[in-house]
Amino acid sequence: MSLDLNGERVDTLPMTPTASLQLRRATAADAAAVAHLAALDGTRRLQAPVLVAYGDGRPLAALSQADGRVAADPFAHTQDAVALLRLHAAQARGSGARSGRFGLTGRLGRLALG
Repeated sequence: MSLDLNGERVDTLPMTPTASLQLRRATAADAAAVAHLAALDGTRRLQAPVLVAYGDGRPLAALSQADGRVAADPFAHTQDAVALLRLHAAQARGSGARSGRFGLTGRLGRLALG
């Protein structure tokens, strides 16, 4: 019996420091991704307008600005993505912004995860 804990595990995927998170308002092009997140999360379809978070091009979470409901990939680490979506939505409400960028793109842009 070996107690070597330094061996490589095949059931985990490393999170690379190059991973990035992109937040944006969902468009028609994101409809399938948002619907897929809702199905994975076992929730009904989100009501528009919706914000969506992508990690390295993969949809991780979405938030309905109409009612605050969230759909997130239960097989991914999405806590930070959901927190940023909530912050993004709150700042958009506070500023009264109606654009697709919500005034955060310049400051948040692409964030490194890790």
